[in-house]
Amino acid sequence: MGFCIKNKYIDYIHVPSRNYAEKTCKDFNLSMEKFIVVPFGIDDTYEKYKNTKVEYDNYSLSIGRSNRDYDFLIKVWKKLPKEQKLVIACDEYKVTEKLPENIILRNDIRFDIPYIAKCKLVIIPIQDGNIASRRYSIIKSNVIL
Repeated sequence: MGFCIKNKYIDYIHVPSRNYAEKTCKDFNLSMEKFIVVPFGIDDTYEKYKNTKVEYDNYSLSIGRSNRDYDFLIKVWKKLPKEQKLVIACDEYKVTEKLPENIILRNDIRFDIPYIAKCKLVIIPIQDGNIASRRYSIIKSNVIL
């Protein structure tokens, strides 16, 4: 990778976070001037979907495939009161043990905006903070998730 990014034909490298740019600079002895940092994101569509019906209410949502630590999230969530409902939406995650009633795994939901609009909290359990993965910044009401 070092050979590729130190190539004289590469003017700039686009990355989704300053943290990722700084780590790459350190790992490959590059200047930050070589990086363009622009976070990924989507438009705020809460108003459009806020009245959409989904089968859950009063729930937290964790969604995504790459670089997710669902095992850790489940371990922590098991300690919460049973009234605290968690929906994990990932078509690739495989459960290693029986989930309690307040944790629901949905492998048929992908990036489905109504589920995000109706949840009270979005949780993204990152496996490795040094790795850039496909992430989505979502703005719901006045909270950036």
